[in-house]
Amino acid sequence: EGPNGSWKIAQVSTAGGRTSLVDTRVPSPWIAGVAPDNSSLLVSAGGYEDGLYPLWLVPVPAGDPRRLGTIAGSDAAFFPDGRILFVSYRDLYAAEKDGSNPRMLTSMDGYIQDPSVSADGKSVTATLYTRGWASSTLVEIGADGAGLRTILSSDQDRRPCCSRWIPDGRYLVYGTAHRQGSDLWALPMQ
Repeated sequence: EGPNGSWKIAQVSTAGGRTSLVDTRVPSPWIAGVAPDNSSLLVSAGGYEDGLYPLWLVPVPAGDPRRLGTIAGSDAAFFPDGRILFVSYRDLYAAEKDGSNPRMLTSMDGYIQDPSVSADGKSVTATLYTRGWASSTLVEIGADGAGLRTILSSDQDRRPCCSRWIPDGRYLVYGTAHRQGSDLWALPMQ
């Protein structure tokens, strides 16, 4: 929460109540994911307009943040086993849990955002933006970088984005933006 350039991580009980800040030295953190064991947050440092952000693990509820090697990305997510999936503009990478051994999975013809890994760790979905961000496509690719396929493309009225797998992997939840606002959809993936 907070203004651009000075974001803070806040937390609140699932039962509701007041928010409190998570004490971290990571500058202007943006949450990209929650670790599979719920012990830490995957965050990028530096705000939302810098392009590529250094990636960190921030322990919750408290602890010292840890920089994930030298990796930096425009977006990121966890694999179920704790490895890191991250995006560098048009390229999709995987790295070990500590940020070591980054390797490119694939390069796409457009800008990749909103990566999400299936519960079984075998599939990745993402939003692919083309034509200067004017068009978006939800894509799916194998976790090894093979088998790229289109799930859903923009039409003249709606642009899909921001897909996330539900925990059991049966549905992909995504949003669509249009002139009147936005909608939330669930797409069966079986």
